[in-house]
Amino acid sequence: MNKIILTATLPLFLAACAGGQIANHEALSQKATERAGVSTMTPQQAIQSASELMSKASLDQLHFYAPLHMDAATKSYENAQSLMAKKATNQEVLAAAFKTEATIKDAVRAKQIVETTLAASLKHKQILDDLGVQADLPKDYRSVMKDLKKLIVEVGKGNIEKASKDQPDLLADMTELEKDTLLKRHLAPAEDMLDKAEDYDADDNAPKTYELAEDTIERIEGFIKQQYRDMAAVKAAGEEAFMAAKHAYHVGVEAGGLLELSPEDAEDKILKFEGLLKTIGQSLNAKPTIGNSLYDQAQLLSSTAEKLRSKQAQPVAIETTNSIEAGGEEVEVLPNQDAVEQPLDVAPVESDQDGEGDEAA
Repeated sequence: MNKIILTATLPLFLAACAGGQIANHEALSQKATERAGVSTMTPQQAIQSASELMSKASLDQLHFYAPLHMDAATKSYENAQSLMAKKATNQEVLAAAFKTEATIKDAVRAKQIVETTLAASLKHKQILDDLGVQADLPKDYRSVMKDLKKLIVEVGKGNIEKASKDQPDLLADMTELEKDTLLKRHLAPAEDMLDKAEDYDADDNAPKTYELAEDTIERIEGFIKQQYRDMAAVKAAGEEAFMAAKHAYHVGVEAGGLLELSPEDAEDKILKFEGLLKTIGQSLNAKPTIGNSLYDQAQLLSSTAEKLRSKQAQPVAIETTNSIEAGGEEVEVLPNQDAVEQPLDVAPVESDQDGEGDEAA
């Protein structure tokens, strides 16, 4: 089983153990007292042995798996040190030190029960920690860890059946927390962008695009809740939602600007669009498309790009310059000139829309 990440959650477990008592507290005390009565160890040796066990308990993560036991063991250990300092009887010091040892050994047993009884919860905790949930939703994470701690404490008290019965509710909360974390990371940016679009009146100026973005975000939310374990798909879905919201924002801003244009400004806007198409045409080495409508210019450039892509997809064999012998003389063979790429000659096309093909944009 993977090690549970404890650094940030351990204080939550230790803080809630005060007042709790392990199931066999009295039996451990009685066993320690009986052992002290027959032991030949010195108080110093007993305390040293208890100290070593305390250190090992920390390495074995018993503070997490058996918090009640470790709370009791710590108190017994401190009591043993105090009794020795007060020069109490050897048997009193030994009893306190031996109780520390007995409690820690019982904590190991409790840990095994926790690992079996709460295996599903511990596994889901590891998933949450690997996901880094605490950084995104710290308050919700602390709440879930507090509930997990309660179940572990119940096991320490001996209420194993109760811990098992309450575990499904904890698992449901963990699942919701996992989903909420992914929604915050991968969907919240799209929601924020759509809010920004609304600030620029995209819902009024570009209602179709805005509603499409709303529908996309709603759909992606449902997808993430269903496929939350498919991280690659969740990330891609989040990007799709963000692009839809960003599209709504930009269309809304541009549409709002168009509504306020004067005739002169409208002409400048069209010429700007035409300049963008011209830049694209130059990058494709196409003939100028001016003299056609914006729609037709876009169609011409699309056709140019398609021809260029088709031509590039065809392998072209270009011979290297060689010298061969012909009739005893060397003849130089030049590269095939037909294989050298020439600028594409694209003729204007007629528009399918009445009159638009004859307009000069």
